[in-house]
Amino acid sequence: MRPLALASLAFGLWVGCAREDALTVFASASAADAAQDLAEAFEGKTRISPGATSALARQIDAGAPASVALLVGDEWVDWLGSRQRLSGEPIEVSRGALAVVVPARDSAWASLRPLARVERLALADPAHVPAGRFAQAALERAGLWRGVSSRVIPFADVRAALGAVASGRADAAVVYQTDARLSNRVRTAALFPDSLVAPIVYRCAVVAGSGREAEGEAFCAHARASGETWRRRGFRAVQKTPADL
Repeated sequence: MRPLALASLAFGLWVGCAREDALTVFASASAADAAQDLAEAFEGKTRISPGATSALARQIDAGAPASVALLVGDEWVDWLGSRQRLSGEPIEVSRGALAVVVPARDSAWASLRPLARVERLALADPAHVPAGRFAQAALERAGLWRGVSSRVIPFADVRAALGAVASGRADAAVVYQTDARLSNRVRTAALFPDSLVAPIVYRCAVVAGSGREAEGEAFCAHARASGETWRRRGFRAVQKTPADL
């Protein structure tokens, strides 16, 4: 059998197994831990596949075997919707915040102004990654972007930016507040006030054509109802409405 045919067969078998064995949830990297908690508490067998939001959206568009998309930011969720890749309306399940992290040995800051003196600032790449775009927009609103933009080191995702500070490859990073809690080699130096940050919204959507739409809807409802799970991981739970009761 030719290698290409063998690879296609293997991919087809993997897709079939993924659909039969577990509900597959593609989750933005920043929500991976919370998503895993949600999966463990969900009634059905669920597999979390984390990654960069833009990469996951493109994979879904290309036909990857996902049943649910749990993604941060509006851009890529709306893009999937515009390409008819989603079934029904996405629902908001949590919100996040932005923080500046520095090496654990450093002191906390009284404001964001010390960012102007940072020599190596790690960000998730603003050209491709929602976390980076949120960070750039917040820095622009704070009047800091022009001064720091030449010292920005872009990374593939927000956790890679966090890792750069933890490993000494960067002096500070702007990350989600939830990610700032993941390493004992960094500390939160300052939080961005809500007035500077566009709403960081996590939405759950059912992927069209997966054959598991009912299970996907149940998982998204579970994700929205699990406020304590989100809060335990440092997110902000959504306010319940009469429709949730």
